[in-house]
Amino acid sequence: LGLALGYPAYVRAIDVMNNVIYIGQEKDLESRKFIVDQVNWISIPEPSVPINCQVKIRYTTKPAPAVISPYENNTFLVELLNPVKAITPGQSAVFYNQDYVYAGSVISSTKG
Repeated sequence: LGLALGYPAYVRAIDVMNNVIYIGQEKDLESRKFIVDQVNWISIPEPSVPINCQVKIRYTTKPAPAVISPYENNTFLVELLNPVKAITPGQSAVFYNQDYVYAGSVISSTKG
């Protein structure tokens, strides 16, 4: 980007429609909430109330405690107990309870 900020900078988001790149510090990459769509419920019916679970957003990470809640327009809000770095739209999210896979989905946006 050709910026000299005096500290390491990271791309937080890219707004293709408006030709804008958002940058920030490493701490700005952490999020506790994100929206998923295209949810494929595997071992349980689609919930109509919030449920506790574990979520993995990368194959190599440990599952993180979360609550997944119905949101709007067939999407779900995922709220993590602790922030996770670099949650990115387009990544997969898989929801577990111990050894049971509840669902798999695609992250559509982060909520901060």
